[in-house]
Amino acid sequence: MSDDLEKAILQAYDPLASQTARSSALDYLSQISESPGGWRTFVEKLFVTSDVQIALICLTALGNIVLHRCVHFPTSNHRFMSVPFTSQDDDATSPP
Repeated sequence: MSDDLEKAILQAYDPLASQTARSSALDYLSQISESPGGWRTFVEKLFVTSDVQIALICLTALGNIVLHRCVHFPTSNHRFMSVPFTSQDDDATSPP
């Protein structure tokens, strides 16, 4: 499946590919993204690829998966999904 993923990524973003081929590749990538364990496929490919384009698409897909699946989390869990840049005890006006 990992080789299919790489082929689909390259096909989906190849400007010389036919519209039908690109659409088919994007559909395949969407199916992976929407599957419950699809994120693992992107993580696995991310750690073994040396192709920057494939790594970027895998990171983008993972980001989209997190964004879209977090919408379904109960509101009480949303506080665990954002990490502040500074703690609330820090005073932004005080010198370091």
